[in-house]
Amino acid sequence: MEEESNSSDEEFDSSVEDTEESDSWVDNTEEESDSSDDDPELQEKQDRISALPDLLIHHILSLLPSTKQAIQTGILSKRWRNQWARVPVLIFECQEYHDEYFERFIDNSLLLYDCSKIKKFHIACRFQGATNFTSKILFATRRNVEELILDFYNSGDPKDAYMLPKFIFDNSSLVELQVLSCEFQVSSMVNWPSLKALTIDCYCLKDAGSIENILSGSPSLESLEIIYLFSVNPIIVASKSLKILIFADIKITHDLEISCPNLEKLSVKLDKMTENIPSLPDKTIVNVLSGSPLLHSLELMGCEFKQLVIASESLKKLVLDRISEYCEIEISCPNLEELNWCGSDIEKCKLMNLPCLCCATLDFEIPREGCDKTMARKILMEIQHFKELKVRNSFVKIQYWMVHVYTAEAPLTSTCNQNCISFTHGKALLSIITRQMFDSGLSLF
Repeated sequence: MEEESNSSDEEFDSSVEDTEESDSWVDNTEEESDSSDDDPELQEKQDRISALPDLLIHHILSLLPSTKQAIQTGILSKRWRNQWARVPVLIFECQEYHDEYFERFIDNSLLLYDCSKIKKFHIACRFQGATNFTSKILFATRRNVEELILDFYNSGDPKDAYMLPKFIFDNSSLVELQVLSCEFQVSSMVNWPSLKALTIDCYCLKDAGSIENILSGSPSLESLEIIYLFSVNPIIVASKSLKILIFADIKITHDLEISCPNLEKLSVKLDKMTENIPSLPDKTIVNVLSGSPLLHSLELMGCEFKQLVIASESLKKLVLDRISEYCEIEISCPNLEELNWCGSDIEKCKLMNLPCLCCATLDFEIPREGCDKTMARKILMEIQHFKELKVRNSFVKIQYWMVHVYTAEAPLTSTCNQNCISFTHGKALLSIITRQMFDSGLSLF
């Protein structure tokens, strides 16, 4: 057993020396460790480090940003030299252009790895077609990896994307999976019985039906995030287990159907850079709200509707960003606590039944001339219970918002600094922040 250990050490030293010839992926620390024997003070510190139990050492190493750094801790003590090989976390990252030395470093590390179970396996680098990452992923899956993160960023051309191996779609140990900048094609049945969180950066995913296959094969899935999806077919998301659903920078040409009775958070951000992309049907959000009684957070960004009615008793946070200025918006949420509303026409907005609102950020499209004081008054009177208000728009209009709403029965006091004006009205503190505060001039009374 001792001879095998010595042989393993010699093999690791030789692999380190090979990588040092170019980019020095791992420092050769043997000489520095040996020289520490001449320093009594340093030797005493090393003895304390060496006395730590293995479980604690493994926990410390698992918190480091990369496996490379975990290996480098061998300088602390001879006992630490091979501890990294027993840590159930492997993280390989190459910030610069991928080269053969980075791949050789991964291969040498896996050759010496001595842990039968992997909790986290992470590879991030610029993918090149000649690279064989499939064998490395297979190494992790054979050790029942629970958290798998693959980030092979490339030029953005789908032809350069890494094709995800088929065996990854049949895995009972995966709990969390992040697949970034990979070609994600589900050609067979998915079997992810333990998967709870999935993130797909799938600009190559053309088949929206793959989402249905994923959901049908992931009965425990609670969080699904899909980025850069382009679909020419209707997107159907139906899951009884899903609690968090996020669409970011997606392009769709047909309906988005969501049927998730236990959904708690929904975020939809459409890619507005592509022309001739139709708006979402008005019924989309209405159906989500009626079919998701536990929904407490709703974020809609870059979406276009003709009419948007948001009526929910469970909703506590609402974000509306860059909604079509021609859209008529009506909000009635008795338990809403936080509202972030940007880019709408104030004349087409209607707020009702918001007694619990305590924090609001409003960025309405208010014309510089002829501001509708009546509409501003109605909005503020409806949300008068809030404690903090941030208004980002033409500051000269704030005088209409404030003076015409608050009366002499509730005196208004204010303080001002370079970035913020705070108004105190009764028990409410209104923090008014604007982009053009001093450009427009300060005239409240």
